[in-house]
Amino acid sequence: MTQSILHWISESITRKIGGLSTLLLSFIFVVIVYSIVKLTQIGAEMREVAEIDIPLTEVVSEIEVLQLQKHILFEKIRVARDEHLAPAVIKPQLGAFMDHGVQLSRQVEKAEQLIHRGLSTAQIAEEVAEHKRVLSAIEHFQILRQEYLQKAGELFNKPEAETAAANWLRLETLDEQLDSLAERLLLDIEALTEDIAKNAERHEQEFFIVNTSLGVSAFLIGIYVTWYIIRSFRRRLGYIQTQIARLNQSLTPDTPSTTKDEPQRGQDELTELAWDVQQVVERFSSEMVNRHEMEKQLIQLATTDKLTGAFNRHKWEDCLAMELEYGRRGVPVHLLMLDLDHFKAINDNHGHDVGDQVLQQAVKLLKEHVRQTDSLFRLGGEEFALLFRQHDSQDVLAIAEKIRMLFETNKVPGLPYFTASLGLTRFLPQDDRESFIKRADQALYRAKQDGRNRVTVL
Repeated sequence: MTQSILHWISESITRKIGGLSTLLLSFIFVVIVYSIVKLTQIGAEMREVAEIDIPLTEVVSEIEVLQLQKHILFEKIRVARDEHLAPAVIKPQLGAFMDHGVQLSRQVEKAEQLIHRGLSTAQIAEEVAEHKRVLSAIEHFQILRQEYLQKAGELFNKPEAETAAANWLRLETLDEQLDSLAERLLLDIEALTEDIAKNAERHEQEFFIVNTSLGVSAFLIGIYVTWYIIRSFRRRLGYIQTQIARLNQSLTPDTPSTTKDEPQRGQDELTELAWDVQQVVERFSSEMVNRHEMEKQLIQLATTDKLTGAFNRHKWEDCLAMELEYGRRGVPVHLLMLDLDHFKAINDNHGHDVGDQVLQQAVKLLKEHVRQTDSLFRLGGEEFALLFRQHDSQDVLAIAEKIRMLFETNKVPGLPYFTASLGLTRFLPQDDRESFIKRADQALYRAKQDGRNRVTVL
């Protein structure tokens, strides 16, 4: 049991809320089903009370009245015969007595019909066996009453001489039996109707108590679910907002978390959280842009010569390895080594500032007349290298010659005249890094030996 509780506590909030909601819905479902069942039962009992028991109670009341009137008439007839009154006086009383007997029989038949109809149509749901017993008692009462009416009629129609005291005694005995049976029958019917009414009332009370209990339980569970959801969301939203605030502060540590110009954050927690997330996303995006720019600058600083803007020796090593790999795959790769002629004399005669300007002008001319896919590197001092890919050898030679002529014809106010020597070679299948560079250096060395300001191909 303890492990189950601990397992439930460690579940996700979705499962917790789902479990509590399922429990709440189960309670509501039980309330609905129980209400339907009990209301159906109570409705059947109320129909039984309305259609069977109330009419039966009215019939019982009518029978009681008729029984009392029958007693009165019977006593009047007996007194009249004892006093030897005239037949003209007794005869109306005899007719009234027989009429009451017929009315009483009709009421008893009505009660019998009510119970029989209720049993046959299943309207009687409570005390079915007791109703059947009462129905049997009514049938027995009717048989006895028919016998009583027959004997009374025979006795009343005989001359006075023939109505011996023994006959009257038998009739009175039969009348007492009939009264006793009727009294028990009426008491049974009254007790039966009272029991049914009490059962209906008890079921109504049970329905009220149980339904109220289930409703209160569902209400309490609903309150707990609502409280738990609000508490869980507020706690988790608070934790998320704290983490977002920390992230926000870490992104912009020098910026205060709130300002006077801060827009309205919203009145509910979700709106406030959405606002915080938006701020973090905006600052994070800004930081990413800044970081991207910084990375670009760092990469440029790490791979670019600060003075001229050409790639430096670190970038040269990476690009050379890649170009050699292309060359091994059969892609035409050429290396052009370039060295400014008499650059030391320029520095000595004009100063290092002018020498730096000459280097910058040389790189500018080179970048303007090579493709973006061609790579320019400053290897040190006045020495440069260019890597060409997918160029025909004649085209590369033409480019090299064009570069030489640009240097030779270049005239910039304030800068001295300068030229360059160039050594060109192509990557061969048997080459490696050292042989490829060495052949280009040899070509450059030969260009300088042959008088400088020229292009030499090996």
